[in-house]
Amino acid sequence: MGMTETGASRDLPVEGLSTRFFAIPWLFALSMSWTVGVIDAFTFDRYGVFTSNQAGNLVVLAVGLPDGAPTSVRAGLSLLGACAGVVVGLIIAGRFNRTNPMRLGAPLSLAMLVLLGSSLLDAQGPRYPSLVIPMVSFALACTAAGLLDAPAIRGWITANTGAFLSAVSGLAAPPYGRGSLRGRTPAQRNGVVVTVGFFLGALAYGTGIVLRPNPVLIGALPAIAAVGLSMLDILRRRRRD
Repeated sequence: MGMTETGASRDLPVEGLSTRFFAIPWLFALSMSWTVGVIDAFTFDRYGVFTSNQAGNLVVLAVGLPDGAPTSVRAGLSLLGACAGVVVGLIIAGRFNRTNPMRLGAPLSLAMLVLLGSSLLDAQGPRYPSLVIPMVSFALACTAAGLLDAPAIRGWITANTGAFLSAVSGLAAPPYGRGSLRGRTPAQRNGVVVTVGFFLGALAYGTGIVLRPNPVLIGALPAIAAVGLSMLDILRRRRRD
């Protein structure tokens, strides 16, 4: 499933899964990447490692590993949690056909439950980083796996470096000027939206706009909304059938 040149929801395939969620595909991408930015900023501020930016965790792991720094252990746990989240998310999503809203709803539902559990642990104070970090990483990666085929994303929403480079390549390539994204590839357009959303999410946490000390559940509201919309769609289909 791919985003059309205009990116408008009416131009998406009738059976496209993305038409079942937000009416404007780029708003869906912006909202979900905002969630990732909020949570990644929070876990980096609190634990010194990323739960989304696994490329950054590889650096943290490599730098701290020779000295046995606690952050290197946490980075390793985050990487393992993310790997598990990708595998589980893809397995769950693969059980549903491409037009079934549960292809997105099921991985996101699991991710939200895991995030809830991590928030309850974190509410006890930073005493359980070895559990909280891989749980959050698992949830974000599971969400990304569920969103992998969404036209508004077209890739890994947690691969922030890739989105940034796609955004730069799209803005730097002809035609130039007027800030228009028309004529760009879907990956380039989506890269811009995901990069902006991720930055705004991190900024929301950094400026205190998102409630502290734990903004995970507030940051996850777009994902929760997506799950709710998928459930509504299933109910509508059952009534129609």
